[in-house]
Amino acid sequence: MDRLLSRAVLKDGTAVEVRLVMPPEAPLADQMHCFLTHKGMPWQIHWRKAFAGECDDLETRFYLLVVDNEPISNIMTVETAGIGILGHVFTKSRWREKGAASILMRAVCEDFVCRDGLVLYLYTEYQSMPWRLYAKFGFDGFVPGVGLMRWVRHPDRLHAMFGGEQLTTRPARWSDRPLLECLFLQPANDYVKNIGLKRFGVCDMEGAFLSLQERMQKNPCLRAVVVTNPAGMTLGLATAMPLDASFTDYVLVDLFAHRAAGPALDLLIQALDLPADKPLLSMVDDASESRRKALEAAGFSFAGQLPGALKADADNENLLLMMRTPAASG
Repeated sequence: MDRLLSRAVLKDGTAVEVRLVMPPEAPLADQMHCFLTHKGMPWQIHWRKAFAGECDDLETRFYLLVVDNEPISNIMTVETAGIGILGHVFTKSRWREKGAASILMRAVCEDFVCRDGLVLYLYTEYQSMPWRLYAKFGFDGFVPGVGLMRWVRHPDRLHAMFGGEQLTTRPARWSDRPLLECLFLQPANDYVKNIGLKRFGVCDMEGAFLSLQERMQKNPCLRAVVVTNPAGMTLGLATAMPLDASFTDYVLVDLFAHRAAGPALDLLIQALDLPADKPLLSMVDDASESRRKALEAAGFSFAGQLPGALKADADNENLLLMMRTPAASG
């Protein structure tokens, strides 16, 4: 889809079109590839797959300022079930400082309101000029000293998305991208959320999700599953991947779920379908009783601890090592 939203004028008097491009069917697709080519990997994975129609139910929107059919400025959102991430804010150098970003931000926010969206997240440099621009449109920083921002339109409805009944599991897919962003940005008792993806504390998942997709393309044995509820919310993620390039026989198992999700951890481990012929390793906070129990129920046992490994989290400073050997799994 390529739709004209409005027309506007830059500070220098240049008339521009405000357009919305939604993959996969978009006349400007070829130009978008060139326009975003400065983005390296793994960022290119998403928009290339989006224009190829390979991102399942993920809604990708490119808001463009166009002059003579040439994109000069862009803001992208990715959304599922009213939960989204705002990113790829970019203006070509000759068109900067002319109000392009403000025009596009207004278009993004107005369209999000028209579609009754719940929340948008973004990441920028803390207290920077873009930070101040986003704040003018209702975004607020919610992690002290970090450039994470959010615009929550319906707090009660967002909270209701995290109900933990009638859970189901499935392989992770592209539509989980904004939902996992929302999940991993929720306060949690567990500081360690995913060792393999280097996710700790209240953290964003945007880049980590793309890295996961890239690694899954290169290694079909890598597993990633999620647990969801009837509201369409992703409440947990589990991954199983080689420990690293030098220890390919060892499988690192990570699992994290929202605290309201009840039996989600047990369901995630079952859905991973872990190999019985390889040694498995998992690392959890020493205060994470729910994860320890879920791992123990799946045949893992305590193998040691790294005292003080989690100094960023004063309450859970020890990292526990849990292992399952091929003999134990039999």
